[in-house]
Amino acid sequence: MKIKYLLAASVVSLSAAATMAPSVAQAQQITSGIEGRVLDEDGNAVSNAAVTVTDTRTGQTRTLKAGQDGNFRVGSLVPGGPYTVTATAPGFEGQTV
Repeated sequence: MKIKYLLAASVVSLSAAATMAPSVAQAQQITSGIEGRVLDEDGNAVSNAAVTVTDTRTGQTRTLKAGQDGNFRVGSLVPGGPYTVTATAPGFEGQTV
């Protein structure tokens, strides 16, 4: 009777360890990010500008909107780049940095 109990406990422990392993692996991923502020020629913040970040190696893009203060942040990028950042807003021309 004790052997069956120990075997069942071992199976439950292995199952629990197998379900927890993927979350541990995800926590160890190394990523990068870009943050900045969209400003006009006079140094004033451009609110709600559309910001596009492009990985020039793969062509993958991420698009987001800058805040009211012109600040933006994009995370979970593959480290190393290079990346291009383009910001556009009504009444302004796009600028690649």
